[in-house]
Amino acid sequence: MVEQILNDYISFIENFEKAIREKYSINKSNRILSGIGFCFQREGELDKYSYRFHGAGCCIQKDGIICDYDYSVSNISFSLWEFRQFIMTHPKYKDENLSDNYLEIELYHLIEKEKLSWMTWGGTIWKVYEYIM
Repeated sequence: MVEQILNDYISFIENFEKAIREKYSINKSNRILSGIGFCFQREGELDKYSYRFHGAGCCIQKDGIICDYDYSVSNISFSLWEFRQFIMTHPKYKDENLSDNYLEIELYHLIEKEKLSWMTWGGTIWKVYEYIM
């Protein structure tokens, strides 16, 4: 089940990024980030999405679903809290009683299957999950 939730989480992000790419004619090889020189605002609405870029990430909402994530050049990264927020607001999953412990174990299994990895920065391994795009 957690692998399906992860797939839906990533699809939610990819669908938002596809919408913003189409609207602003952004090449697929460029990451969607907000800042100086970008053609869209840090906060806005687009195709039923509302979004707010923050630091190294973005919070997007659509149809009551909240999806918060961080990004780097080629990865999507997220904490357990961000993943749980998606689950708790998603109509398909919000009634599931998935404990943090259960989610951590299942996400670790996805690391073992090489679908995710731990984020490493400055030689330190952080308890943040990375999805390699």
